[in-house]
Amino acid sequence: MKVIGMDGGGGSLKVSFISDYEIKSKIYPYGVNLTSMSEDMLISIFTEVKRDFGQTDVIAGGFSGLGDPIRKRKLLEILDITFPAEKKILMTDVQAVYDIVFGREKGVVIICGTGSIVYGQDGYGNEYRNGGWGHLFADEASAYWFSKEIIRYALLYRDGLCEYDPIFDELLSFFDVKEYFQLVNLQNDKNFKALIASFSAVLLNKDSRLVDMLIENGSEILFKRVKELEKNIKDLKEIIFFGGVFMAPKFSSAISEKLFEYSTKIFKDDVSMQLAKKYYNEYKF
Repeated sequence: MKVIGMDGGGGSLKVSFISDYEIKSKIYPYGVNLTSMSEDMLISIFTEVKRDFGQTDVIAGGFSGLGDPIRKRKLLEILDITFPAEKKILMTDVQAVYDIVFGREKGVVIICGTGSIVYGQDGYGNEYRNGGWGHLFADEASAYWFSKEIIRYALLYRDGLCEYDPIFDELLSFFDVKEYFQLVNLQNDKNFKALIASFSAVLLNKDSRLVDMLIENGSEILFKRVKELEKNIKDLKEIIFFGGVFMAPKFSSAISEKLFEYSTKIFKDDVSMQLAKKYYNEYKF
């Protein structure tokens, strides 16, 4: 039995492989969010995965942007090209984390990675989501959102429409540009979401009035999304955090304080490996 687990986010693709004789993993520095990736790019990425891991029996993957049936069908078609013989179990990234942590029990998962979403189940098989509408329309408190907002304010400052903040100097230095208008070129990169989101790891650990304001605004929106879910998920007790943004103490503290009435914990396990283990054990007999 050979099983591949995949964790496909907007910033990278993590792949784990388990067979009767071997366990191995690899991280690919490519985002695979279906809201921003072309079909040709996705085929190229999965062709590389196939070259590295070979033919398997089962692929179990959680992918951001897979909540829409059209995008899910598109990904399945792409995987059928690159992995034609394998059984495929596809879910959203947040469903994958939920499946690993809660199974069929009641709970909520908040993802704040390159994108963001709040998702939960009521313990009776009913699913609920709030947010996760992509980088153009939502994804508040995600890595991309934080970085994009800092860029937006920096350009407003350049135009004389907002006050200076020291985070702007960090921004220019991080992307190695001298003028604010050069930041606009970031959107021309083929993997622009991951590139722009990468600045969040820096900004979330800086002392800045603007960063503090964004942390407050982003965490408040997530809090309200949880409260909306709670209208359908009665007696909610546990919330799991997942994603790189939660690794920033300032942000994780801010959201934990707002959600003080619940038990909260950051999920730090490798999703791809946990999926590979789960479905290897399920299908090996």
